Amino acid sequence: MAVFHSRMLVLAAAIATAIIFMFGAYSQGVTTTDVTQLAGKITSHMPSVASSQTLAYMTLLTNTMNAPENPSDDRYCMATRILGYQLMHQSSTRTQKNIPFIVLVTNDVLQNRRDLLVADGTIVIEVETVDVDESWVHGEMPQWTDLMNKLRAWEFT
Repeated sequence: MAVFHSRMLVLAAAIATAIIFMFGAYSQGVTTTDVTQLAGKITSHMPSVASSQTLAYMTLLTNTMNAPENPSDDRYCMATRILGYQLMHQSSTRTQKNIPFIVLVTNDVLQNRRDLLVADGTIVIEVETVDVDESWVHGEMPQWTDLMNKLRAWEFT
């Protein structure tokens, strides 16, 4: 069991480091203590060995890029639908274990996108946006800030 917890801490530290590198925070004076604290927060949401094994495929859809009105012109929405189709319906790639496909959405995702996903068989869950401390997290592209919202997935473990 100690090995499991050590591996989870290493995984969390890797995630925390990747997030910090992605936002260029090391050049902003972020220390290893900051990485350790973020890793601790991540591991606090990880399942324990004793938890029941409930699985789901999960991804995130946001509207950072100001999606076009027509959902079929929204590349991110269409990519999410294609992923769902492959996991739930495509005979050569679909899950054989009845694992649900969940899409976390932020409040700015239009209702017509949510309706399409639900019609496809996807479970759609709205999540709050993660507040990003912009004093040390500076994404070069606006959608990188949305990546922090993927941390909401840990709340479902």
